[in-house]
Order: sequence, then C-alpha cells, then structure tokens
Amino acid sequence: MSILRSIATSLSCLMACATAAPAAPPVAPAFSAEIVGRSNAGTVLGPGAKLYVSAAKVRIETPQAADGYFLIDAAAALFVRPAQKVYMDARQSSPLTQIFIAVDPADPCQAWQAAAESAAVRGAAGVWHCERIPRSADGPPDLIGYRVVTLDHASSERWVDSHLAFPVRVQAADGSTLTLEHVRPGVQPTELFALPPGYQHFDPPALIERIKHSDVWAAPPN
Repeated sequence: MSILRSIATSLSCLMACATAAPAAPPVAPAFSAEIVGRSNAGTVLGPGAKLYVSAAKVRIETPQAADGYFLIDAAAALFVRPAQKVYMDARQSSPLTQIFIAVDPADPCQAWQAAAESAAVRGAAGVWHCERIPRSADGPPDLIGYRVVTLDHASSERWVDSHLAFPVRVQAADGSTLTLEHVRPGVQPTELFALPPGYQHFDPPALIERIKHSDVWAAPPN
C-alpha cells in the first residue's frame, strides 16, 4: 500500500506541477505589412518600411537603409547588405528592430528590453517601468496597450495585437507614431528570413582594431 500511495502522490504532484507551469508565449502568425510613420499632426513622414513576419522571424526593409535589410529573431538582429555579400549586427542602426519583434502579448516588455540591451541602447539595462494601459470601452478588443519607460526616462505607448502576438502601433512622447498598416495574413517565403549562403560577417569595431595593429595605422597626435 505504501508503494501505491507513493506512486499516487507522485502522479498528483506531476499533474499539479503541469497545471501550474506557465504557458509558452504565443507565436506570431505569418503576415506582411507596412510600417507607416506619422507626425503628431497625423502627417505621413516619408515612405514606409516593409515588414515580413513568420513565427518569431522578422524581416524589415526600410528606405532609411536602402542598401540592405534587417533580419531579426530571438537570437539576434542583423543587417544584411546583398551588394557586398556581408551581414553585421544591427545594433542601433534602426529603432525598428527593437520594437517590431514577436512578443508575448501578456508580457511584451521583456522581449523589448532584451532587444534594446542587445543593441547596446543607452538606458536599456536596469529595470524598466512597464504598465498596462486600461482598455477603453470602445477600443479594439484585440489590442493591449502598454506604457513603457526605460531607465533613462524615455517613454512611449505601445499596442500589441493579441492575435498577431506582435506590436501594431507605437506612440512616442512627442505624439509621433509608427503603425502597422495593410496587414496581409499569409505564409511568407522562407527565403525572406534565411541568411544567403556565402555571406561573410562584417564587424566594424573588429576591423578598426585590426587596422590599429597593422602598419597602416597612424596614431592621432597628442
């Protein structure tokens, strides 16, 4: 009896632990869209960026970086330059790579902060203040809003679509916005998110260090 009781107790514990375990964050479905920027007066700020999403993988093509495109996943954010057949860490080259990423609608700030820390953004480290914005009675039921304040007091309001598991609108402190428009659900070509074979990793800081230790480096005068 003691053995049977022990087995029953163990099974009960396993069932309770399984019930208490947190659910895995939702995966963003496949879709494409445009990222449109507007001033606080609603004026469109130039041509928009193209966005492609498949699961946790994101591709962004923006006119501000017309010689390449960004590839983002949970591990890294890269900028790919096809003409040179190189790729590099995106770092702070575009704030889009730190905002428009797949997130858990119930806890998106963790992913946003991790992206900012990976980009070495000032104020990314430390504790962010992130609070849910109360939903208005006439607001879209699928949108969840968050007020985000980084360690250096940069603030913004961000809305996540619970079905897409993805940010769809960001409003900066000055009232300007970035919004996903023309959202088109559907399977995206896998090659959009794959790093082309044969491309080399380019690291500008490492290149500078190599030059410093070569014969061509001339130290600046004191």
